[in-house]
Amino acid sequence: MRVVIFRLNREFLKMEPKNKPFSPKGDKKFIHNGKGSETKKPKWDEFKQQKKELKQNRQQTEKKESYQIVSRAKQEWEMVRRKDCDKEKRIKLMKELQELVKGKIKTMIWSS
Repeated sequence: MRVVIFRLNREFLKMEPKNKPFSPKGDKKFIHNGKGSETKKPKWDEFKQQKKELKQNRQQTEKKESYQIVSRAKQEWEMVRRKDCDKEKRIKLMKELQELVKGKIKTMIWSS
């Protein structure tokens, strides 16, 4: 048994290494350039921006009538709900928000 293992080890040591790029777990991000492996990192800011634009385009096509109203209402509500919004500004924004959604609530609800 030892003789067989010894022969296998000796044969293994005589084998020449293959010139394939090393990629652990089948990940194709690693590139072998002779000096070591480097990773290609995706540009997340660009990726997120593209994803956001695709989402907006999809929502605009699906919710043609109410998309602009809903997006404006969300912006106003974000300003209203913050703690640093003073009372007069909050009252003014709430009146604008009520005027914005007045009579359009059914279309906004059923379009989503």
